[in-house]
Amino acid sequence: METKHTKAGLLYTKNPGSIVVHDYEMYAICDIWYDESNEDEALANAKLIAAAPLLLEALIKVYSKQVEQGKIGSGEVLLMINAIKKATE
Repeated sequence: METKHTKAGLLYTKNPGSIVVHDYEMYAICDIWYDESNEDEALANAKLIAAAPLLLEALIKVYSKQVEQGKIGSGEVLLMINAIKKATE
C-alpha cells in the first residue's frame, strides 16, 4: 500500500477565529474556522485531524497482528478494513 498522505505527525496552531493543521515544515493541511459557539468542537476536530496519520499507522499495525494471530472477530476486521480504505483510497 503506497502512502500518499503526510507521513509524519501533524501539528495545529490556534489563532483567533481559526485553527490551522500543518506539518512540521508549517505547510497547511487545513484551516478550521470557529466562533465562540463552536470553539471546543473546532479544537477537537483539529486534534483528530493532526492525529490521523498516527491513528492510521496504529490501526494498520493492530490489524496486521490481530488477523495473523486470529484474535479478532469478522465484525472488527470489516470495521478496520473500511477505515483503512477510507483513509487510503
